[in-house]
This record gives sequence, C-alpha cells and structure tokens, in this order.
Amino acid sequence: MTASSAPVPGRPSPRDQPSAVLRAVRHGTAHVIAVTGHLDVASACQLGGALTRLAAAHPPDLDTAVIDLTRAGVPADGMAALRAAARPCQGTLTLRAAAVGPGLQALRLSGLEGHLVVHPSLDDALNAAQPAGPGQLRCAASAWPGYTLVTVTGECDITTAAQLGGAITGQLAEDTARTIVTLTGLRYLDSAGLRALIDARTRLVSQDKSLALVNPAPSVAMIFDLTGAGTVFRIYPTLAAATADG
Repeated sequence: MTASSAPVPGRPSPRDQPSAVLRAVRHGTAHVIAVTGHLDVASACQLGGALTRLAAAHPPDLDTAVIDLTRAGVPADGMAALRAAARPCQGTLTLRAAAVGPGLQALRLSGLEGHLVVHPSLDDALNAAQPAGPGQLRCAASAWPGYTLVTVTGECDITTAAQLGGAITGQLAEDTARTIVTLTGLRYLDSAGLRALIDARTRLVSQDKSLALVNPAPSVAMIFDLTGAGTVFRIYPTLAAATADG
C-alpha cells in the first residue's frame, strides 16, 4: 500500500511553508527586514504580515521600512506577492528595498518602484533612510550575526566627532567582535573626525575586536589618502565585501 501524500488536516501544506528566512532589525529610524533564501508567495505573504503589523503600530520614531533582498531570489509570483506586501506601508512609512544583480534588475522592471524605492545595496538604502542636513551628523547602529553595523551620514567636525566615536564604540560594539562602519553618506570629515575614527579603532583593537570601513565618499577617501590614514584601516568597496570577509 502506498502512503498517502495528502496534507494532514489542520497542518499547513509544505507548499504553503515559507522558503525564505526573515530577520527583523531596528537601525536608527528604520526597520530592516532581511530576507535570506527564495522569496516565494508564502514568504512574501509572511513579509506582508510583518509590514502590516509595522504600519499599524507605526512607532513615532520610526519612518522607514527597508526590505533587504540582497541575499534573496525573487521569482515572478513572489514579485507579485511583494507588490501586495508593500501596500500596507503606503502613506504611513517610506518603503525601500535593496537588491543586487538579477534581483535588482527584476525589481526595476517589475513596476514596484511605484510602491517602494529600489536601491542597489543595503548600505545605500540605510544611508537614504537617515538624511543629514548641513552641519549635521547622523549615526545609526544595529546588531547583526557576528558584527555591529554603523551607518554614518552628514558632516563630522570638532562639534560632532565625539558623536561619531560614541556610535562606533557604543554598547552594540561591546557585544560583537567586529564593527563595520559605512561612510558612503559622510560628506565631510575634518581632523577631529579622523582622530575619532582612529581612537575608536584603537579602543576596539585593545579589546581584541576589529573595525572595518566601507566605501568612503570621495571627499573622505581623499582625507585618508592625504594623511596616510587609509593604511591604518581595513577599507572595503561594499558592505557585501566587508561582511563576506568576516
């Protein structure tokens, strides 16, 4: 007798089980949902549920939701479900999605840009989520498996250098062996800001921890080159390269 393959009553069919793994992380004023694996319809529905709950709660200090698809595959049916998942945030939260390679191309061709802002990397999306005006510095940090991620936007001078150093060596950094700082959105860095970066690295190294910098803006990269500080730090072109090297 052949065993029946019919689903057990009251138990979800294997086809209804999400293929992707979703991880939620708070990063400054952004709520990041990182998707790993195959974003099928079931996974997209799970994502939609998370966005619906987020939009309904809408904490006052939260203004953006970022869907990180840089480690996910999104088929056509998943793309359609993703469009539906984006609807609850409209008018409530700014919705951004980060993807790379074929996934990025598929997002741009899907018509989803009417529902969310598409970015070519997670750090690009996070930088856009925390704009800083003239004379302002904004730092946001979050804990990820194996490292602390810090995004820095705006301008760092003698008035904001302590803020930069504190963001890099803060409590989250105490709990991980590695800190990754993205500098794409840092428009200006003076000698006080550079000293804050060097002091932060020295403090982390003294605790057997490491510091990596990602994609400094051209004006900041020039400061590293002119001072020779670029030889002090491990600098990566992308966040993906930095995390892969960990």
